[in-house]
Amino acid sequence: MGQALNSFDVVILSVDGRGISLANQLAQTKKVAFIKAFNPYVSEDLEGPFGFFIDSVRPSYWEESPDGFSIKTLEKSFHFKETLLSSVYQERIEYQNLLSGSLDHFKDNWLRPLLVQLTTGVDKPLNDMKNSDVSFVFKDFGLLKHNSQTLNSGISVFKGNDLNFDDKLKCFSHPEFGEIKSRELVCLLNPEEARRFNEDFYHIFFSKSYAHPYWCWQRLTFDFEDEGYPVPVHLVLADPNDIPWDHERLICLKKSLAVENHMSVWMKIPYSSCDFEESLQKINTTLKKYFPNFKWSCQSDGWETPTCLWPVYSKKGLSQMQLKSPVYYGWSAEDLSPNGFFSREQNILKSLS
Repeated sequence: MGQALNSFDVVILSVDGRGISLANQLAQTKKVAFIKAFNPYVSEDLEGPFGFFIDSVRPSYWEESPDGFSIKTLEKSFHFKETLLSSVYQERIEYQNLLSGSLDHFKDNWLRPLLVQLTTGVDKPLNDMKNSDVSFVFKDFGLLKHNSQTLNSGISVFKGNDLNFDDKLKCFSHPEFGEIKSRELVCLLNPEEARRFNEDFYHIFFSKSYAHPYWCWQRLTFDFEDEGYPVPVHLVLADPNDIPWDHERLICLKKSLAVENHMSVWMKIPYSSCDFEESLQKINTTLKKYFPNFKWSCQSDGWETPTCLWPVYSKKGLSQMQLKSPVYYGWSAEDLSPNGFFSREQNILKSLS
């Protein structure tokens, strides 16, 4: 088989269908190639620990479910929907009451820092969060479902295995298809995924030395008996009197809609090392503290989520990873919400159109 030369206006490096909408829009006027970096994640990992935020601008590849989500403290439970918080005890309070003020009165204004924790891949001290913008969270609540899309027939698709790159990321060498040349590269991988994809690519893509994430979100699967208590589909366990929010002090629960009494349990753990058995014991203690009448049974033999999928970086670590120009990058640690990703896609589209 001869080595064909493939030249494209834009090459998109993706995983799990990220950027399909962008590729289809660009393909209306440009020759586009789509590289699948590695095998897709399972759906529970893809949605992640906080897949319940969406802005009033709805990307076509996300659809909304009316479930909303809840935050349970040791004293109360709040259900989030539209612009009001209402607890399961039918109390209603305007969300501004919890968002206003400063961290000098943290006990009465704890919601803003908590929501920032759930929408960012940057490890921030509580004091840095007091002015963070979380208003988008309250425009429309809905548990996000990934809506499958397909690439247009005119887009060339390549698997990322065994690709080699030149030092300008303009030419890729594929063992089956030969050279793949591109005028522009769009990367939709986070830094950890880029490193998993190809170490050489990572070191070309980022102009400074590699920095490990500080934390990463990990998932376990539990079965539970609920004793008749109505468990929300998506529930965050956190208490303003129990900080900092990491390890077992911040747990996200996602109830399966397909398997009865089945729950994904997410916890933020140190990236470098975290003893599984010790963490499991802490999770069990937390679950029993919030749900004393429930029976929980872990079905996981170890952490289930690839460490590269939901990393959390220190500010210093992020500053060490400066992109080489010109590369279009669709990931931002500052905003992990679907709307943030959609906005970056639109900026890329505008720049390349």
